[in-house]
Amino acid sequence: MTEGPMNSSQSRTLRWMLIVCLSGVTAGLVVPIGLGLLLPDDMYRTLSDQVLFWAVAAVAVGLCVLVGVRTRRKTPRPPR
Repeated sequence: MTEGPMNSSQSRTLRWMLIVCLSGVTAGLVVPIGLGLLLPDDMYRTLSDQVLFWAVAAVAVGLCVLVGVRTRRKTPRPPR
């Protein structure tokens, strides 16, 4: 365990790990609910687990990219 505050690289890695985890959980909740509401029942039941997995994975990657683009700094922070 490191002592003292984290450096920039450690902080960035930890932030991206959190973003990936939260995006996966969000996509795992939103995609099945959204497809269940949008698709007719018989069509939703015929979807395979693989289709649902790739839909969740695509939404999770999309959320990660969206968060990454939105949180990118426009101007660098001045040195301390």
